Amino acid sequence: MQWFLKITLLCLFILWILGVLTSFIFTFLPRNEETGAASIGFTDEATSTIVNLNYDTDVTNNGSLVVTNLLGLADQIAKTYSVSRNMVRVFSARFIQSLILTRKKRQSTSVANNTNIRTKLQLVIETQFIYPRSCGGVKICNDRFINSIRNTIERIDSEVPFTVSLTNGNILNINVVFQSFDRTTSTPTTTTTTTTTDTTSTSATTSTTTTATTTTTTTTIPPGQ
Repeated sequence: MQWFLKITLLCLFILWILGVLTSFIFTFLPRNEETGAASIGFTDEATSTIVNLNYDTDVTNNGSLVVTNLLGLADQIAKTYSVSRNMVRVFSARFIQSLILTRKKRQSTSVANNTNIRTKLQLVIETQFIYPRSCGGVKICNDRFINSIRNTIERIDSEVPFTVSLTNGNILNINVVFQSFDRTTSTPTTTTTTTTTDTTSTSATTSTTTTATTTTTTTTIPPGQ
C-alpha cells in the first residue's frame, strides 16, 4: 500500500513539473518569434548592398542590349577593382539608351538657342557587393568597405575593358568609361498620425421665471374693542 502511494505521489509530481514547463514555453514563445524575425531582417540588410555601376560606351544600336555572361562579368569587375571574387555578384547588365542635350548659344539674344539631341548607349551593371564577415553587420564597417571600393573605382583609369556576351549571340570587346557609382539603400519610412479632437461646447440657457405672490391679510376687530 505504501509503495502504491509513493508511485502515485511521484506521478503527480512529474505531472506538475510538466505543467509548469509547458506554461513557461507558451509564455515565452511569442517573444522568441518576434526576436527571430527581427534577427533575420537585420541579417539580410547587413550582409550586402546593391550598386549600379554606370559606364559610357561607344556601342551603336537602336535598342537595348542585354548581357548574358554575368559570371564572367563579375570576374572582370573583381579583377579590375581588386575585390575578392566571392564578394562580387552581378545580378544584371544591359545597354540602355540615354539622351544627350547640347545647346549652342547664338550671339544675338533675339534668336532662340539651338538644341542638338543625340543618344548614346550606357552600360548599367547591377552589382552586389558582399560585406566581409569581419564587419559582423556593423554599419560603420560596412560603409567603410563600400567606400574603399568606390574610391578604388574613382581613382584608377576611368576607361576599362570589358568582354560581354549579348542575347543576340554577339560577343563584344569594348572599352567603357566609368560615370557613376549608385548605391541602393533602404530608407525607413516613418508614418506620423495626427489626431484632431473637435470639442463642441453646448451652452444651456436657463430661464428663471419669478412669480410674485401678494398675500392680503384681513384682520377683523370685533365691536366694542
